[in-house]
Amino acid sequence: MDVVLFSTQYFEEPTWTNKQHIAVRLAAAGHRVIYVDPAAPISPRKYSLPGHLARALRGDLPGNRFLSFTHVARKNLWVVTPPFLVPRRSRVVRRLNRRITTRGVLRHLSRLMRRLRFGKPVLWIYRPEAVWFAGRLNEELVFYDCVDDYVDYPIYPLDEDNERIRRDEAELLARADLVATSSRHLYERKSPANPNTHYVPNVADAAHFARTAETAVHEPPDVAGLPKPRIGFAGAVESYKLDMALLSATADERPDWQVVLIGPAESGDPDLDALAVKPNVHLIGPRPYAELPDYLAAMDALVIPYRLNDYTRGVFPIKFFEYLATGKSVVCTGLPALAEFGETVPLVSDPSAFVEAVEAALAGEQDGKRRARIDIAFENTWEKRIGELLGLIDETLNR
Repeated sequence: MDVVLFSTQYFEEPTWTNKQHIAVRLAAAGHRVIYVDPAAPISPRKYSLPGHLARALRGDLPGNRFLSFTHVARKNLWVVTPPFLVPRRSRVVRRLNRRITTRGVLRHLSRLMRRLRFGKPVLWIYRPEAVWFAGRLNEELVFYDCVDDYVDYPIYPLDEDNERIRRDEAELLARADLVATSSRHLYERKSPANPNTHYVPNVADAAHFARTAETAVHEPPDVAGLPKPRIGFAGAVESYKLDMALLSATADERPDWQVVLIGPAESGDPDLDALAVKPNVHLIGPRPYAELPDYLAAMDALVIPYRLNDYTRGVFPIKFFEYLATGKSVVCTGLPALAEFGETVPLVSDPSAFVEAVEAALAGEQDGKRRARIDIAFENTWEKRIGELLGLIDETLNR
């Protein structure tokens, strides 16, 4: 199968999501994949030309990736990084940028597909605005893999951006031959618009994170010196998703706990800045995916302190099963997507109840369910999810 995958995330981002995991595994299985980085990124502050260049200079995005339009990431996997020409400062500028980048990407993809002798590809779409490419790449099937509720993204700078996403997604849902959703909430919202919609939940690389569950590991030096107990979170440290007030209250109420946040964090967020100055809160930045199991193993409890809003109602965090695979005690806020796991992992959103749940986890009250957590992780692997998705694609093509 030849695949053109339109992602919401740059392939080189250190914090991997569904897009990188699926692209890499499809390529490893022999499918050829062109992975298209965002052409019109969601966050203008982070992905404008100056912000993009700053990331390259910092090493978050290697310089050769910034300058080259296409590179071979690994066997059977090509990454296309569209040039983001101008920041989205005004309506005219945003429309101009979108027009130039999308048409430029189309020309480049058409030439690349001819050079690689792609057959009729599957358009594997994550971002609704990529619906513009449907019908323009001689595709065999349009597949919308819906893992976020973009119409409720709280980080769009203007109402116009949100309205555009609504229009794009409505068109994508109407044109898609197949839709998969990663949470039941997303299924309930998207299925009325497309009868071939299926719930296929997020999963994790259980084997990767379980390697630290049964063996002692050498603690990474940047956390080895921190006192215990350590409460860990790994992922994007963004206030639209993380409950900064909950984390702040936890750090204040238990000053002897060390709250360790592993992942990219944008400065300039007043809530995050207020949290970061607390002496027992440690923002250590993103770490390579290969090293994440060692960092999680160095924690005494793992948390997913997501805020509850219209956006997170549709979120099924990949890190949930990653955490379970480590065997560590886990505490989460009450995300609807995790409700079915409430007997295994405490789901609490009130600050005092959250602190009590973490305290109980540190006291060993979850120890009896350690094996159950690991087993659940291994029941929800990428191999299983990709197998289900490929089965749905085959079924749709046969129909």
